[in-house]
Amino acid sequence: MEAGSFNPADTEYIVAQQAAHRAVDGVLQRRLAGDGGEARVCAPSVSSDEIAARFSTYELPASGCSPEAYLATLERRGVHDEMVLQSPNMLGHMSGAIPPWTAPLGRLVHAMHANVVKTETAKVATAVERETVALMHRAFFENDKQFYARHAHDPRVCLGHATSGGTTANLEALWLARNLALPGAESRGLSAALREGGWAEAVLMTSAVAHYSVTTKACGILGLGTENVLSVPTDAFLRVDLVELRAKLERCKAARQCVIAIVAVSGSTDCASFDPLEPIAALAREFKTWLHVDAAWGGGLVFGTGVRDSLLRGICHADSVTVDAHKQLLCPLGFGLILYKSPTAVLTNAKSASYIIRADSHDLGRFTLEGSRPASAYFLHMNLLVLGTRGLCALIDRKLKIAQALAREIADAPDFELLLWPEADILLFRFVPAHLAPRLAAAAPGASGTALAHGAAGSGGGLGGG
Repeated sequence: MEAGSFNPADTEYIVAQQAAHRAVDGVLQRRLAGDGGEARVCAPSVSSDEIAARFSTYELPASGCSPEAYLATLERRGVHDEMVLQSPNMLGHMSGAIPPWTAPLGRLVHAMHANVVKTETAKVATAVERETVALMHRAFFENDKQFYARHAHDPRVCLGHATSGGTTANLEALWLARNLALPGAESRGLSAALREGGWAEAVLMTSAVAHYSVTTKACGILGLGTENVLSVPTDAFLRVDLVELRAKLERCKAARQCVIAIVAVSGSTDCASFDPLEPIAALAREFKTWLHVDAAWGGGLVFGTGVRDSLLRGICHADSVTVDAHKQLLCPLGFGLILYKSPTAVLTNAKSASYIIRADSHDLGRFTLEGSRPASAYFLHMNLLVLGTRGLCALIDRKLKIAQALAREIADAPDFELLLWPEADILLFRFVPAHLAPRLAAAAPGASGTALAHGAAGSGGGLGGG
């Protein structure tokens, strides 16, 4: 097929596309039919160095090849040695399963090739994303139908939007929090904004188990400095210590330190701990600071039985929430969401450009850090509407029950140690051969989590799940 003749209505284009589809189908069928089939997690005894050696072509050929030839070569070079994240035996990673309709829907989404930066390139996809965001916003903030009828498609406001993942969503939330706490920081710089506000410095407050996208990435990018992340100790269940949190807030107030935000964690990625959101929200209101909830992992559990009133109790009081659709909500990578409680809050960060996103347009790009964005919302939109609340609830409940069952097995196994009883679907455990157990116990007396396994339920752990 000649370069430049990419008209989807052309016969040549259609024939080439159908041939490529058949070739991909063949690769997938052989992948599942290989050793271990769909139960296989990875190819045994194949190292990363061996795989890298197969991909050592560093000069482009003068003449290309057919798509079928490329796929055949890719298969020979070892596509079957890729990790099988969809395997029912896959543990230890946060990329979850995808439903059977995801790949077919992906064909449609990729064929439409919409760019949700503006309606000129995504008229329908923009509406789909706004509706998807409204559905998720209501799951967390529980406003009435009239609220969403007013705001979901109002081009003057934004309830949130899709991102490339939780890292970007967290960054956007804290970008907004900084600009609201320190007006002028974006135009005149952080130093000027601090002087004008009468502040000594700007800090961020979060749990000791907060994600590194907050503590090292966002704070570095926003100019706060990673040393100005005030890490709050956690309790025995790895939830933020409320007494310590209040004490640090009091000290910041006395020292004229501007706390741009408190970041609460709902489902820490290493141990699935859930901070107590209601009392944290009360402290945020008392000290007049933004409350962001990093629920990249735990947010998708909102559809489970009783989760909103237990693990996520109080999340409706957050000013912003991060959720990763590619974790608990069965969407392909990479797909996160940032949600804002107030429809007008993000106007502080709104941008425009005469050539692409005008101030009076319907373009979602006015409110996003990222420019060009794929129409990822279709995947979550379909999952929500195909599964409905009952289907979503059944899936989440099953995941949580499996975690509890596996925790019981690990707690009773002589060669394993359960470190914390799981609240969600991440388990923290370790292999402890019987002959090493006495030495480990002597080296760290009282460190064993076995007592927790048979006692009150605490927070989950960080190896396994998904």
